[in-house]
Amino acid sequence: MTHYRIAGSMADLPARDLLLSISGLEFMQRMLAGEINGAPISGLMNYRLHDVAEGRVAFRGTPE
Repeated sequence: MTHYRIAGSMADLPARDLLLSISGLEFMQRMLAGEINGAPISGLMNYRLHDVAEGRVAFRGTPE
C-alpha cells in the first residue's frame, strides 16, 4: 500500500543534504512510502507515484 503525499510548497520538499545522502531508488521508495513528499506539480497535474522497483518507476493519473 502506498502513502504518497504531495508537498504543499517547496518548503515541504526534502533537504538537499538528505537528497545527496541516498540513492535515486531509495528516494523514490521513500516517496512511495510517504516518508518524502512528492513534488507539488503532481497535484496540479493529477498524478501519483504508483510503483517503484529497480530500474522502473510508474506513475498513475487521470487527465482532466
